[in-house]
Amino acid sequence: MDNQILQAALDYHGRGWSLIPMRMGAGKKPACKWGPYQTNRADESQLSEWFGNGSVFGLAVVFGTVSDGLGARDFDDMEAYNTWAAENPELAKTLPTVVTNRGRHVYFRVTGEQEKAIRQALCKPGGKGAIPFEDGELRIGVGSYAVLPPSPHPAGGQYDWVNPLNDEIPIVDVLRAGFLKGNVGYRESRVNRDARDTRECPQDTLPSLCSDPIERAIANTMPNGFRQRHDLLFEFTRELKAMPELADSPADNLERYVRR
Repeated sequence: MDNQILQAALDYHGRGWSLIPMRMGAGKKPACKWGPYQTNRADESQLSEWFGNGSVFGLAVVFGTVSDGLGARDFDDMEAYNTWAAENPELAKTLPTVVTNRGRHVYFRVTGEQEKAIRQALCKPGGKGAIPFEDGELRIGVGSYAVLPPSPHPAGGQYDWVNPLNDEIPIVDVLRAGFLKGNVGYRESRVNRDARDTRECPQDTLPSLCSDPIERAIANTMPNGFRQRHDLLFEFTRELKAMPELADSPADNLERYVRR
């Protein structure tokens, strides 16, 4: 098994993915301090150290820019996945998909701009980590990972590709792909990351945030800490003035966007 895992790790590494070892017991925890690998990839010698020499580790990919914008929609049960697949048959046939003991992981790529817009629309500006839904998680950007084939599953069997990896995983519009349906839970806040909030966020704001340049500028310049307001308002107005249709507008005409 270790040689199989090592070969898979080297293949994934060749795709530009950041990889980490996993302890595949009841909790599936990283077997290393994985913070550095959210911004820098392990090299082949490190992979050989982790996954060679009789290692019993599983294998996981770290999502986000470090892995070329890779992300995944985790469906926790087959009913949720089957509902999504029926509504999005072409994507269900073509996007790389992993079989898990409970459901499916569907892989795709997103841009950094789209991730910012999604988190803003879901009331989580500046957030990190997986975004929980009632039927699973959306795993994009910094702070999330997923176990990859051919890792063994703690409950028996192993992770496997039901739709194989393509030469290039496509960038998708996460909203149009149907990955944002369902109620959104909270796992973090700006003040206390352990706070839990089960409010629903208005899904009808998502199309404008994902496509409208002004809403994207708002999402890109939202503060996520203290004492950022003035600097980010300045950055916001710079983004507005960079839009050709607003470049020559007087300040009075931009006030409504600043108030928004």
